[in-house]
Amino acid sequence: DAADPEQTSKSLVDFNPFTDTRVIALARRTVEELSHMGLNLDDVAKQHNGELPPQIKHIEVSDKGHLGLLNLQSSDYHIDAFGQVVSLSALTRLAAGAASSYQYIAPAKVTNVKQQCNFVEVQLDNGQSLTTKLLVLADGGRSGLADQVG
Repeated sequence: DAADPEQTSKSLVDFNPFTDTRVIALARRTVEELSHMGLNLDDVAKQHNGELPPQIKHIEVSDKGHLGLLNLQSSDYHIDAFGQVVSLSALTRLAAGAASSYQYIAPAKVTNVKQQCNFVEVQLDNGQSLTTKLLVLADGGRSGLADQVG
């Protein structure tokens, strides 16, 4: 009997809590989803000397060594921004502080992913197992986990 993903709450698995010094560009849709989870990125400003995380208002698309360039302005699409840039450590602190609306699991690493017909099974290095309808992997472009789900 497989677990019912309808009964599964939201979970966030973090391998490097509070120590990741990188920054990440979050798409507008991701910012909206984080807000629905109770993670307001304006709260990250409290961890950055009161400055709000920079919004992505301009995107330049080019291919080095080739002709052609595309410039996108958020105002051309009648939106405030395409997304925001935040530090991963500040986002982690924010996530840990708002963990009442979801399960925060750290430190832990996803070791195995198995795609089923209507859900995904996720194994963690601490022996815990999760079942979900939606899996978002943010583990880098060289990860073998994405290959496991196709």
